[in-house]
Amino acid sequence: MIKVLHSVLSLDTGGLENGVVNLINHAPDDFQVDVLCLRSKGALAHRISEGRCQVLVSKTMDDHSIYSSFRGHYQALRCHEYHILHTHGWTTLLSGALAAWSQRLLSFKKQPLIVNGEHGVFYAESRKRRLIQQGLFQAIDGNLTVSADLGRRMESAFSLPPETFYPILNGVDIDRFKPNGELRAQHRAQLGYMETDFVIGTVGRLVEIKNYPLLIRVFAALNKQYSNIKLLFCGDGDQRANLEALVESYELSSNVQFTGRIDNVAQVMQAFDVFTLTSDMEGLPNTLLEAMASGIPSIVTDVGGSREVMPSPAGTLLPAGDEAALFKGLQRYIESQSFRESTAQEALGHVRRHLSIEAMVTKYYDYYRQLGSVNTP
Repeated sequence: MIKVLHSVLSLDTGGLENGVVNLINHAPDDFQVDVLCLRSKGALAHRISEGRCQVLVSKTMDDHSIYSSFRGHYQALRCHEYHILHTHGWTTLLSGALAAWSQRLLSFKKQPLIVNGEHGVFYAESRKRRLIQQGLFQAIDGNLTVSADLGRRMESAFSLPPETFYPILNGVDIDRFKPNGELRAQHRAQLGYMETDFVIGTVGRLVEIKNYPLLIRVFAALNKQYSNIKLLFCGDGDQRANLEALVESYELSSNVQFTGRIDNVAQVMQAFDVFTLTSDMEGLPNTLLEAMASGIPSIVTDVGGSREVMPSPAGTLLPAGDEAALFKGLQRYIESQSFRESTAQEALGHVRRHLSIEAMVTKYYDYYRQLGSVNTP
């Protein structure tokens, strides 16, 4: 039995956290997979259905210091003797690696092996931090990214050799996310939409990097030509008040809704006529995969791994920050039902063939096995 510990700040709603839950729930029989939450369990913890999984919550994080994080990691590794520690980005990598190396010294074994996954946001504000990250990437046992594009950007940012990072594309639950006409009618009615309304929807944290002001500006321009269009934001974040104020300034409050954070994304997404994402930077947007699997045509910025998961017949890619391109792209979806339908079918087929959770899980667990000799009982 190979024992793996994922390290996260919490299992709050997010793409990274959702991916960890999926990996746990689909773990093979020869793996024991647990998760360490350094701050709190989070909203997604209840979605863990794998009965063998332990959700460990650190009792040492009375502050957000590296030392407290180190103690949380060290106690979990000492008590449970994991073979692999899988950290997720800077917030867990440094303290996790230090704790794992300490455990190795005390046990005289090369375990736990240290794997780190990068999901789209990396911190390189200062020379000191860049040097620390560079050293960690070179010293640990494995580096993963959610897209090849992100891996190349990381290698360039930290002056690392090519192929330092191994990409594993995210997968989507095609049983949970799938077209459903009954849910479409139900949730459009609940949201107050008529069947003749054209709903432009997006799902994600309301944060600066998503560049949602651009979407609002384009929607305001489209609204002058199309009286039946609606804009739906599903998610919450520190930019919500600013976005609501921008909507108010365009006098669009009756056409734009903010749901806040929702737990039933698979159901609410059915209300969309088109999914859009205007991010300036991404690793690999899970919401894009979910929209594709739901049979919803998508128009997203060509950043991160979007091109790797959505070939051109399966959706529309556009340059980040390009308002004119977004306007024209959305206009085509609004005016052409046949284009919407053909794009959605291409996306649905591509996801089912290449981007299921099962495909993703197989790659992760094969990677763990190939890390090297693991001392298992």
